[in-house]
Amino acid sequence: MFSLYYSLLQNVGRPAGRLMVLVTAFSAIGLSGSGRDRLTAHGQPKTWAQAAAGLEDGGASAKGKTVAAGTLQKAGDAAQTAAGERLEENDRSARTAKGAVTKGGTETRAAGKRIADKRKDKEAAVQKQQAAGDREQEKGMPEAGETPEARIAYDEQDYEVMLKIVQAEAGGCDSTGKILVANVIMNRVEDSSFPDDITSVVYERSQFSPVSSGAIDQVKVTKETVECVDRALRGEDHSQGALYFMNRGASGDNAQWFDRKLTYLFSHDGHEFFK
Repeated sequence: MFSLYYSLLQNVGRPAGRLMVLVTAFSAIGLSGSGRDRLTAHGQPKTWAQAAAGLEDGGASAKGKTVAAGTLQKAGDAAQTAAGERLEENDRSARTAKGAVTKGGTETRAAGKRIADKRKDKEAAVQKQQAAGDREQEKGMPEAGETPEARIAYDEQDYEVMLKIVQAEAGGCDSTGKILVANVIMNRVEDSSFPDDITSVVYERSQFSPVSSGAIDQVKVTKETVECVDRALRGEDHSQGALYFMNRGASGDNAQWFDRKLTYLFSHDGHEFFK
């Protein structure tokens, strides 16, 4: 018995020793052999060595499971952390992409607005230019008291008389032919041998056939004639100082007087000019 207790004291720190202490306790209180048999019959080990081995295996298994569980926990934590980092990175990427799209859309709209503004400015410039051209083309007789800058002095009546005599004498001529008739009228105003104003020059007796026939009051002044008269009054001159002109086919015997008395200068668009 002493040997048994000594053995128990040596092994009490190990699982097998703890089992031996339990069995010894049972023996001490009179556990019969039939009780031990019933333990064996219910699946307990038949020998003390087997019982001790089972306890050792169970402890090792439990310890391994604890280690495995800890490893799994660490792996799960690492996976969760990695997943969180990926989600955060994806969120940053999504925000960056959204910002880029927003910036790109803003820049595109700004570029479109600049193009539209340039187009509007160009259209406005074209319309302004067209309007100026239309005003110049549709320029008519000046209102009372308004006269273009002129080479000679004249009033509203003089201006109207000049328009009518040029239309009557050169209505079928080109622009230079119309300006030449106005130049002859103006040259006479400036010459001391003729009256000092347009109206008096035009209505001087036996000088212009449209006045003698009354055709001067029947003409309809065109825009081209208005433009040509304005050009002449502002100083455009092709006359070489001519004071006379005639249409030889319409002048009849009067043409001989021009040839005898005057100096021929040039011809233009059916008219011959003299000085």
